[in-house]
Amino acid sequence: MVHVSGVATRPYEGFGAYKYYGGTNSEPLMQKVDELIYNGHTILGGFIARGGLNDEGYAGNMVNMSAVMIQCSSYYDVPYEIMFFSDAYQTIHYDIVILYY
Repeated sequence: MVHVSGVATRPYEGFGAYKYYGGTNSEPLMQKVDELIYNGHTILGGFIARGGLNDEGYAGNMVNMSAVMIQCSSYYDVPYEIMFFSDAYQTIHYDIVILYY
């Protein structure tokens, strides 16, 4: 199991709410998956283990409904680009787990 964390940023504002795109640079997660495959592992998939949390929720390690995931792209069934709908002004934190053998 590989644990990857990231911070989503706010690219634009619209309709009084913000949208956050997970992985300001999605290459590190994709490179990790490619590295595992190159080393002979089989990717079983992945999941979002924690998030989206704004800065306050992240510090308190508690669920925070100010960020709700509305879309997610995947690479070998591992989420790597996540869109959050949020009315928070902070960055959004999330954790992703990669499962492999």
